[in-house]
Amino acid sequence: SLARYWLVAADSSRQAAHTLLTSRLSRTDSKTRIDIVAHWTSRLNAIPNQNRTIQAAAADGSEKDSGSGFSSEEGPAIIVLAVIGSHFQEALDQRTAARVAQGLIQALSSSNAVHAKVASHLLSRGAAVWAR
Repeated sequence: SLARYWLVAADSSRQAAHTLLTSRLSRTDSKTRIDIVAHWTSRLNAIPNQNRTIQAAAADGSEKDSGSGFSSEEGPAIIVLAVIGSHFQEALDQRTAARVAQGLIQALSSSNAVHAKVASHLLSRGAAVWAR
């Protein structure tokens, strides 16, 4: 998956991976995007309290620093879903968008500068979907 290059590669490789992924997604129909979203959503771990919003977690301080950034288990899924959400906002339901935003916010405050940079980029690109 190109998503792993977003987490470990140099800037030029990340940019190439982003270009390839967005190019591929732009050539897919909505049914195929739905299938892609379902596949990557299934790779996300369960959210401990799925009824909480990102704003509530931030307000009460329960949103914790992930330390090292994206996890190796969820990182690629968060990346792929964030790219999809930032380009095709209708492709993510509110629950998935909230989970992706939570992962991006955690990575943003991590000590891993590459993960924080990727999270910052994806949060800004998909601001409309993460804020709904």
